Amino acid sequence: MSDQSQADTSRKPVTEEDQAQVMQAIAGAVGSSLTELGRRAESSNTALMAFTIMFAAMPETAMLQPERLAAVMGAILKGDDKTKKDVANYITAIINMAQEVPRALAKAEAAYMADQAKAGAGAKPN
Repeated sequence: MSDQSQADTSRKPVTEEDQAQVMQAIAGAVGSSLTELGRRAESSNTALMAFTIMFAAMPETAMLQPERLAAVMGAILKGDDKTKKDVANYITAIINMAQEVPRALAKAEAAYMADQAKAGAGAKPN
């Protein structure tokens, strides 16, 4: 028992300065971890947006069959109804975007051709 009581009395009391240093060390570690998680989330969001744009630009995406997608999604996301709903909404948005691409391209081309026609109408030959 005397060995234990000696060990207890030999410890230096914790000061406010010691506590502040420990808190700073913990805050630094937590801050670094959160910063790294933020970087990862930003990278993930960038990659997700890039893939979304690529898939929406592919003509084949507009022809995807919803029932096939639902079957694959059901096999992968077993029992997670909220995630299934979120993924289904996201897929629907990508397919809708892909279906709009031909109209958007046609509209942009028509605007370009109109601008070219205007520029050509006002131009004088040398």
